[in-house]
Amino acid sequence: MRLLITITGILTILANTCFSQSSDAYAMSLLEAEMRLFHATDDTLRQALLLDKIRIYTTADSINPQLQREIKRVRPALLSDSVRSDFFWNAAIISTLNQETYQAIHYLKAYEKIQTADSSISFRVLQYLNYEKYDTLRSADMYASLVREDSSLQCLRCIAEARNFELKGKKWIGISSMIIPGSGMFIMGHPVKGATALVLNAATVIAVVSMVRGGLYLNAIGWGANLFGKFYMGNVKLTAKLAGDREKRKKNKPAFACGLQIQKVLEKYPLTFR
Repeated sequence: MRLLITITGILTILANTCFSQSSDAYAMSLLEAEMRLFHATDDTLRQALLLDKIRIYTTADSINPQLQREIKRVRPALLSDSVRSDFFWNAAIISTLNQETYQAIHYLKAYEKIQTADSSISFRVLQYLNYEKYDTLRSADMYASLVREDSSLQCLRCIAEARNFELKGKKWIGISSMIIPGSGMFIMGHPVKGATALVLNAATVIAVVSMVRGGLYLNAIGWGANLFGKFYMGNVKLTAKLAGDREKRKKNKPAFACGLQIQKVLEKYPLTFR
């Protein structure tokens, strides 16, 4: 069987999987397969042809949303038990790679009903990759079971750690920008933006106070309402955006490292199409 996955980055566990480019021959094969499907009148034959079309995708390593739609066209009830089992397994892998977690879990449950004796680590790793995003309690049990059998699988913990990574002090940066406009930008190393926000907001306050002292109450209200939205709220939103961008950049490092660890796991316990 052919090795399916060699992950060079991390998801969203599996977020940045690279796929092969479609060649003319590949496109023609898909077109011919769809033509045969179109002309087929027997339901059983249609299911066999659909599985053939899915095999064209997987042979070319083209795991994409279109393939996800193809597996949803299959009617498992019309397949024999052995073929149905292989379909559920393949569909679970395809759904995992397309980050369709609920679909993947649905296919894994269906597969498990047929293959009740499958306790392979490859199957359990595939389960964990999906349940980790869906059911934290069950995924914790799965993780513990996997680590008991192979301690090297402790690296799978990095998936949750990478996804839950949060910029230190992000909350306080936001609060600081609300109390003293521009301070959050200063903290993140954007002194020019911070100084600009501080000056604009200070000038607004001074102008509004001057109008109030001069008895120009309506002007003060109009200026205050208008410039508050532009300068003060603009400062808060820009600070949040800069913090979010910084968090994403910092998150890339543990995510990439985690991707390399998952790649090693899948080299040891490969997920292969059947």
